[in-house]
Amino acid sequence: MLQIKKGSVFYRRLVIAFLFIVLIYTLGVIGVFFYKNHEITTLEQHSQQVKFVEQARDQIDTRLKVGINLLNQLKMNEYIVQHALAAKDDYYTITKVLFELRKYINGFTDFGYRIDIVNPDSELVITPFATLDPARYFAELGISQKRIEAIDSRFGGTEFLTTFSIKNNEFITMVRKVNYQNGKKLYFILSLVEENLFPAFSPDKEEGIVIIDDQGVITSRTSLPAEKLEQLFDPNAVRRFFDSNESYIQYTAQNQNRNLHVIASRQKADWKVVYIAPRSELPAQMRTMLLQTVPLYGLLMIAGLLLVIIMANRTYRPIHKVVAAFRGYNQDTDQMISDRDELTYIQETTVKIRTDNEKLARKLKDFEVPLKVKLLRELLSGLTLAKPLAEIPDYERANLPQLYCVVIMEYGNYTALEEALSQELLHELKRNVFVTVNDDSASQSSGRSARNVI
Repeated sequence: MLQIKKGSVFYRRLVIAFLFIVLIYTLGVIGVFFYKNHEITTLEQHSQQVKFVEQARDQIDTRLKVGINLLNQLKMNEYIVQHALAAKDDYYTITKVLFELRKYINGFTDFGYRIDIVNPDSELVITPFATLDPARYFAELGISQKRIEAIDSRFGGTEFLTTFSIKNNEFITMVRKVNYQNGKKLYFILSLVEENLFPAFSPDKEEGIVIIDDQGVITSRTSLPAEKLEQLFDPNAVRRFFDSNESYIQYTAQNQNRNLHVIASRQKADWKVVYIAPRSELPAQMRTMLLQTVPLYGLLMIAGLLLVIIMANRTYRPIHKVVAAFRGYNQDTDQMISDRDELTYIQETTVKIRTDNEKLARKLKDFEVPLKVKLLRELLSGLTLAKPLAEIPDYERANLPQLYCVVIMEYGNYTALEEALSQELLHELKRNVFVTVNDDSASQSSGRSARNVI
């Protein structure tokens, strides 16, 4: 294991840099993980909400379809036709009609239907449970006389919907006018329990299902306060829903930061079913997920720390060896490293070594010429010979004249000459220089005894 001293500045910087890289990488991975998880969760949530509003629309359409089929069957019933064509109330026929209504309703108890028949020429309204005075009947529906007149004015084969409450059950009511012979007519009033019409959802969340037409809200089942519901379905919002020709649209209510999923009814072309999605719970989900994944992030950080130590040691090892090698060159190595860092110390020490080498080279060059002269003198005097000059036989010195001088020629850039010239040219150059030196020496010794140049 690499032993790191307390004053290792560069090592600390290396560890911090690697830690920063690991931290950034870990945060990046966590960020990408949460982003992708948020994306997937959002898509899943949107898919679930779309599926929910489709199921709600199908359930509502199914209830309406069954109710309309019941009306279509009842309007052709023998006793109901007799009641429509009767000039005055026939109590036997009315009783038969009541039993027919009760029979049909009992067959669809689970659906929560109630069908009543109103004959404008009769003094009684027939329900599956009893016959009622029209004023009393409409009072039970919670409709004023003025409202009754408005309903009567709109009976023309169209449908009118309202809501009322009986025994804590909220009903949605559809009125259909059916014409018979001789200008006779009946009004079939189909009431559905809202609880059976809408799908169930959590009462703890502010969500709901709303049925609307181009005039506004028809009925709803929601846990939202009334004022919030009015804000969501103001005339502008309702107009926006019906301006689109798409069967499904998603609208974001900016004022409440919630999504509305709007889908067209298949049973009634002028209806749209709206699912008010609860506020996004993604931040809470993210917090829960973060708490659940904290141990994983802790393990990642520990693994990253071990990796940082290993990488820092492997990276620092060559620098540590260089510093150890230079430690004998500088007495204050630790202080220099502490004041700067290892790389600066290596740089300064290297510059210092180079400067010292240059100084030493200059000194050696300064002593080079005197050393050469000393060497030549020793050669001439025989001090450096393997045997003294006096011991050399006479025949070896026979060719030496009595007067002679020794000239030492040195080529300052001989290596460059060897690279630039061939051996023949180099030999010729040496010979010409020798001749020139010999002639020059002879001219300088004129008038005196001749000297030979060796």
